Amino acid sequence: GTGSEGQATNSGLQSPVEVTLAKRRGRYRRGLATNLHELGVPDIVIQAILRHEDVSTIQRSYIKTVPEVVTAAMKRLEDQIACTTLVQQESSSGLVN
Repeated sequence: GTGSEGQATNSGLQSPVEVTLAKRRGRYRRGLATNLHELGVPDIVIQAILRHEDVSTIQRSYIKTVPEVVTAAMKRLEDQIACTTLVQQESSSGLVN
């Protein structure tokens, strides 16, 4: 990088704000591609949505999948948090003995 001045690009330097916005757009596009992929949308359609010329770019750089065991573990955690929150709400409202 070029330090606090920004990052070099083909057209010169980007400000730190421009760099941050570019990173956010990249994260959004990766999230979108991954979610579409997990919904069963064909990679060629994801390519069209993201307007890339080559489907391999989508497959290599944008679609990020995790093993099912990780997804299952995160779902169990989410369920546990929801259950704990419900118990806390009931407790604070006097519904639990």
